[in-house]
Amino acid sequence: MISKMPYLNRRYKVLIEQLIGCSKHPMMTSSGHPGATFSLIYFGSFLGKVTLCLLQHFLFFCSVCSSRSLRYLSALSITVGLVAHEINIMEQSLDFHKKELWTPIADENELSPFTRVDPGINNILKPEDVHDSGNMILRESGGNIKENMSGKLPLLSNLPMERLFTYDVGSSFSAPMVTNILGKIANKYPNGSANLLKNLLLQSTRLPEIKNVKGTNTDKKKFHFNSLGYGLPNYEYAIASFDNRVVLLDEATIGFNKIQVYSVDVPKLFFEAKGHKRVPVALTFNPPTRMTRGDSYLGNQLVFKLFHTLDSDIIVNKFAEVDLSDEEQLANVIDKKYEIVMDLGIDTRKKGCYQKGVKEYKREPQNIPTSSFTLVKINSNKWINDLNYTQDYCVSMVIEHIEEIKLYNKIRNTIQSRVRIR
Repeated sequence: MISKMPYLNRRYKVLIEQLIGCSKHPMMTSSGHPGATFSLIYFGSFLGKVTLCLLQHFLFFCSVCSSRSLRYLSALSITVGLVAHEINIMEQSLDFHKKELWTPIADENELSPFTRVDPGINNILKPEDVHDSGNMILRESGGNIKENMSGKLPLLSNLPMERLFTYDVGSSFSAPMVTNILGKIANKYPNGSANLLKNLLLQSTRLPEIKNVKGTNTDKKKFHFNSLGYGLPNYEYAIASFDNRVVLLDEATIGFNKIQVYSVDVPKLFFEAKGHKRVPVALTFNPPTRMTRGDSYLGNQLVFKLFHTLDSDIIVNKFAEVDLSDEEQLANVIDKKYEIVMDLGIDTRKKGCYQKGVKEYKREPQNIPTSSFTLVKINSNKWINDLNYTQDYCVSMVIEHIEEIKLYNKIRNTIQSRVRIR
C-alpha cells in the first residue's frame, strides 16, 4: 500500500534559517497542513541551562563506549566514543629536545586508549558520535614508564583549597561534551522532539580523518565508521543554514508497509560550481524495542533511499508495484543507475534507528543529475502486533558546497514559490 503525500508534504516543510554572524538566531517553524506558508521567526540567544536530568528523561542520553560491550547498549541511546585531543606536550625542563622523547599513544582525533569499538545489538552502528576524552603520552626513564600530564584534560578540582585545577581522562569528558551540544540545541528549539534534536546532532557531525589506516578505500571507510560512528558534532552546523550549506528538515509519521516521498530541487549551480560537494541525509525515529527478540531488536524498520533524475511520480508508481514487506523486491525497485549510493551503506545503517548517509562529490560528476532529488522512506513491521501503529520520525537533508556560492536563497525561493502555487 502506498501513502502518497500531498504535493506540499512531499517538499521539505522546514528550512533552517541562516546564521551569518548576527546576534539573533533563527527558530524553525513548519506548517502543519498542506497549503500553509512558511514563517520565519527570529529571537535572541538563550543562554539558559538544560539539566542532565531533563536530558535523561527526554533523550535517554547518554551512553559511553568505555564501560562494557556495546552490544548491551540501547539502540535508543546516543552512544559517545572517545578520541584524543590536540597534542601539546608540556616539558618542564629547559631542554626542549626532551619533548621528542615523549610518545603519544594516539594522534589528534584518533581513537583514545580508553575507548571501545564494537557494533551494538543486531550489529547496530555504535558509537554514533565521538568527542575528546584525553590521551596517554609516555616515555621511558631509568627503566620506568613516565606519563606526561598534557595527555590529560583540565577540570576544576574537588579540593579548591589545595588546588584550583586537576587533570583526568575518560568518558566523563566526552559524554558531557556531547550532552552540552545537545543541551544547547534543546535550548535553541525548546519545543523540539527527541527525534528532531537527535537528528540535528547527527547532521552536525563530521568524520575526522585517521592517518596511517591501511587497506582499500572500502576498508578505510569501514574502519572510520566502526571506530568513530558519524564523527564529531558541531553546534553551529546543528542549528543553522549558511549561504553554501542548506539544511532541510521535516517531522512526520508513517504506517506499516508504506512509503513517503520527498522531492528536493537542487540548483544547477550546486553541480556546475567546481569544488567538493556533500549531500548528507539523516533519519531518526524511536521504535519499540525488545531484548528477547534475537531476529530484530527494533519493532519496526524505517529506511531511506535517495534517487536522482527520475520524476517522483514515476518512483512512487514503481514502488506501488512491489510488496513493501519483501526486502528482495525493495532492493530492485528502481534501476541502480538512478540511485545515489551513500556512505554509510543502506545494509548497515538500516539496522539502527539513528541513520545517516552521505554522498560526497570530490570530483565533478561526469553526468550532472537532472530533475529533482527524490528521497524515499519505507517502513516495515518486524514484530509489532498493533497493525495500526504509526511511527514518528524526523528526516533531514543538507545541500552543501565547499565554495561560497549562493545556494540558500535559490532553494528557499523554490520552496516558497511552490507553497504559493499550491
